[in-house]
Amino acid sequence: MKIKQMFVVRAFLLACFSATLFSACGGAPGDNPNYQPPDFDPSSSSGGSSTTSSGGGSTTSSSGGSTTSSSGGGNLTYLDCTNLDPDKVYIHGTLNRGFSVGFDALFSPENPTEFCVGFADGINTEGTITPRQTYVYESSSFPSSIDEMVQEELIWDSDNGEWEYPNNPEGNDVSLLETSGIVGTILVHPSASNETIYFRNHSNGDIYTSVAGSDTVYYSRAMRDTLLGVMPDGSLLFGGSSGLMLVDDELNLENLTSPEDANLDFFGVAKLYTDSSTGNQSVWVYLDYNDDVLRRWHLDLITKEVTNDGELAALPDGVTIASQTWDNGRFDGSGNLWLQGNMEYEGSPSSVAVKLPLSGAGSSSIEYIEAEYTGDNDWTKEPNPRVAINSNRILVTGP
Repeated sequence: MKIKQMFVVRAFLLACFSATLFSACGGAPGDNPNYQPPDFDPSSSSGGSSTTSSGGGSTTSSSGGSTTSSSGGGNLTYLDCTNLDPDKVYIHGTLNRGFSVGFDALFSPENPTEFCVGFADGINTEGTITPRQTYVYESSSFPSSIDEMVQEELIWDSDNGEWEYPNNPEGNDVSLLETSGIVGTILVHPSASNETIYFRNHSNGDIYTSVAGSDTVYYSRAMRDTLLGVMPDGSLLFGGSSGLMLVDDELNLENLTSPEDANLDFFGVAKLYTDSSTGNQSVWVYLDYNDDVLRRWHLDLITKEVTNDGELAALPDGVTIASQTWDNGRFDGSGNLWLQGNMEYEGSPSSVAVKLPLSGAGSSSIEYIEAEYTGDNDWTKEPNPRVAINSNRILVTGP
């Protein structure tokens, strides 16, 4: 059974989403002293812990944000998914190369052989990093829900000489909001002291929160207006054909002055940052003018001024991205836009992740080529399994 925590009153929400998030709601990695996966000790946020276990013929040590596990199968270095960087972009992929469902893993393009596992067996289509540096994703297991992932280890079967994915990995995840099988956008409040979960139903535009639960619509807006983010004051940021809009926590709508008079199309999610020139909290967004050219704007959250930063760099040579998949892009903490695309690599098609700075600030770059890290389709027999993107996997980062 999953740990079902449906938040229906604000007092209970504040108790759960406090500095010790979820400690009152069944526990989460780092906060629940009773949680200890076998032979697994994720590093602390200071990166200074080291633990060795000799049980079951395996050895585990952790240092500097990753954990290395030795067994008869090989030496695996796990990404510490209790200490993710909200300003980095990660890939939610799968060990099950050549297929699109199950055996999910989260990894950083910088270290594709380091990953974390423990996801529900199904199509997991949305995810975000919380200000607590943990990972929240939409699980398609029944009943489908938004869960905070609890990290586990692959299991080495010494009798058959192969890796096994954890059994019932979602069983110890913390379920935050039921979604009834609906695909949607997941956002979190950017404050570590108020991690309300927001979920937008892509079929009708309805928005739900972990405060009121899945039976109460918090706000609804036509899907032609893109939900881009949650601001520090709780306002929702939307992008429409004529510009940006803010909906405050009392559900009042404010249309912001647009720097361009064009037919606009906004994508993805916004990225919070502090503007070095003003010291003001701001957000980046990306869009096109229905001309297949991506641009970056920023909104100053103090002055409410919207500025056109210019065009983003062109894609690297040989990389293709269909315009209908632009919505999967994510900004890193430096304002570079990451996108998932495709290219020919040594005569075969390969998924790639690319990074686009502003045009004139640098060239675009290919940050991950799936074909460089994939071997045989049977990952269970590999000493060090590798993760693939596959078609329905996603780029994730923090608010």
